[in-house]
Amino acid sequence: MPKLTGTLDALGEESLEIAVPAGGSYFLSLTLNPSLTGTIALLQRTDSLAAFTTVRTFTAANTGTEYTNTSNETVYLRLRATLLEVGVDGVNYVLQSLISTGRRSLVDHRPKVGTTAGWVVNTGNNLGLCATLPAAQTASTLVMPVDGLTIGATIVGFYPVGQVESAGNNATLTINLRKLTAAAADVVDASVATSGAITFAADTLLGRITLPVENVNVTVVDGESYYFLITGTTASATDIALQGIMVQTVNGIH
Repeated sequence: MPKLTGTLDALGEESLEIAVPAGGSYFLSLTLNPSLTGTIALLQRTDSLAAFTTVRTFTAANTGTEYTNTSNETVYLRLRATLLEVGVDGVNYVLQSLISTGRRSLVDHRPKVGTTAGWVVNTGNNLGLCATLPAAQTASTLVMPVDGLTIGATIVGFYPVGQVESAGNNATLTINLRKLTAAAADVVDASVATSGAITFAADTLLGRITLPVENVNVTVVDGESYYFLITGTTASATDIALQGIMVQTVNGIH
């Protein structure tokens, strides 16, 4: 999916345009380089020939604003330095697309501890968490089936929902979507898509901004089932609280 990065450091300077389809979303991040005493504007237009209008303005670093196109047509976005002190201000920007088409459903049923112990399921408290991973665990695995898929459904993306407690130490998480295919000799187990190992060095909200996996585009057929293999490693004073995995589908999960 498209991603824009760059720097605005001159008055009136603009980023390139980016097209956001109906229902699409983009995540905006602004970091100062080295400072900002002026204003950066997020602009939009609904036609490639129309004038841009201001959607929102920023006068400081922005750790994350999500823009969602709720209209039924393509919207065009760009950034502009509308007020800037030349030679003093500079802003690094990122416009990152997010999985957004189709339907999102939370998978949080029937988790079980995998081959490597560490994850805790059904802990003795009143929280409705899917599973937790306490401190000082290494490559602990959790298995969670993807329920509710229908034949013809296409999985287009996924991301975890939950939180990482870091306390300044590292915690690492990998989300791997895997497929089981029925066969006479044996069930065939294969990886479909993975987030890769992501390391967190600060307290982090898990979600579509921090750990999205996009462009999966696998369609369910008869004789197949899917599950997530979740691998976590925690240092001292760290832990992972997992609410579930949000699955993005087109045509069929309920």
